[in-house]
Amino acid sequence: MCAGLLLALPARAFVTDTRAEERRCAGSPDLVCPSHTVSAPLLADELAVLKGPGFALLRGAQAVAEAGCAAQSIAAVALADAVQRAERRLGVDAQLAVVLSAAAPSCNLIYYVPLANDVRGIGYGHEDGRELFDDTPDSALEGVAFLNDWPYWRERPAEFHGAFHHEIGHRWGARVWAEIPGGEGHELLGRGGEHWSYFLDTRGSPHEGNVWLPDESGWSSQTPAHGSQFSWLDLYLMGVATPAEVEPFQLLLEPSTSHLDCRGRPVTSASPPQTCGSAHVQAEGVQLTIDAILAREGQREPPASTTPREVSVLALVLDSAQHPFGPADCRELGAVLGQRFAEFSAGTRGRLELLPVLAADADCDAEEWSVAPLPARATAAAGGGCALNSGGSLAARPGPLSWAALWCLALLGLGRRAIRASNARAPRLRSRP
Repeated sequence: MCAGLLLALPARAFVTDTRAEERRCAGSPDLVCPSHTVSAPLLADELAVLKGPGFALLRGAQAVAEAGCAAQSIAAVALADAVQRAERRLGVDAQLAVVLSAAAPSCNLIYYVPLANDVRGIGYGHEDGRELFDDTPDSALEGVAFLNDWPYWRERPAEFHGAFHHEIGHRWGARVWAEIPGGEGHELLGRGGEHWSYFLDTRGSPHEGNVWLPDESGWSSQTPAHGSQFSWLDLYLMGVATPAEVEPFQLLLEPSTSHLDCRGRPVTSASPPQTCGSAHVQAEGVQLTIDAILAREGQREPPASTTPREVSVLALVLDSAQHPFGPADCRELGAVLGQRFAEFSAGTRGRLELLPVLAADADCDAEEWSVAPLPARATAAAGGGCALNSGGSLAARPGPLSWAALWCLALLGLGRRAIRASNARAPRLRSRP
């Protein structure tokens, strides 16, 4: 049971075998064995990867997009492995990956998958005690932002602007606790313990919270629809603003309101930003400083500074045989991603730049962009179960075979880090419960 996948996995959980060197078949040193990874059941052995302007297209990969809709442990492994396979084919090694699908999969989730963190003092340890970790020791990859389908975003550029900032920003925030008089420490946080609280004045941060203004009888929200300007606290967590630059911020304690949140539910700290209209809250406003966070989390290591820096990014599109990604799509997405990268830099006041690992001058009119993709291929071995090898047919959407393979990943105990689910704050709700 699961023999084919076990051959692909190293001894430690979650980390897939990403070594680029060839493997020799046992008893026949002159033959090269097929390169298997945990995404082999979902992708062809020989990957077809096309270079676009600032991004890459992974042909026939809709099954990977569907894997992104699966349980957290399955999705994390499948996405991380597919990204690293594409990187090996492209000869790149990015710190972050942004993954889009050419066609809508069966879910509307977007989230961030954390794979490595080498920074102390930004709150990672609150989830499972692992403040520092590296689940991809053979690569630079620190995390994957799964943004679901491109057709959705092309119709909603403003929402895409905020969601792009939100998911990439999850590499560093928002997870910190603080020393709050009479509090337990986690009051700065809201949904999932990884977004700012509804009652925190974040000046409209992409990581949620609200803009709170005092009025005659309490506080009123004035929050932008799609936050894209990171706060000074966000920038500190990213490492590009010093503690002295972090302005004091308001936290509303013991709040009371008759308003409903933008989902039509009673307001809680986990509510999404009040972007559907202003809300009034009666509360005690407590002004906090970065010292309250430092008292709980300690100093950031390495220390934050004002020196601008770059983070390398691979943007990857998962193509679909049913909805092929052609030259026009190539040109349009290349232009939009270039805009998103520039806007991210602006959202950090020019201090953090996303640097695509692929050049922006790729030719979308090249012949390969007009060739329709073929679906990935895989079959079960004679023993059934999860033993897989190359050959046979696998539909673009995973059938019983590929889902059996994915469940084997879950049974093997993979995916130690939980996926960071996010709400895109629009009529089409994108969040993992």
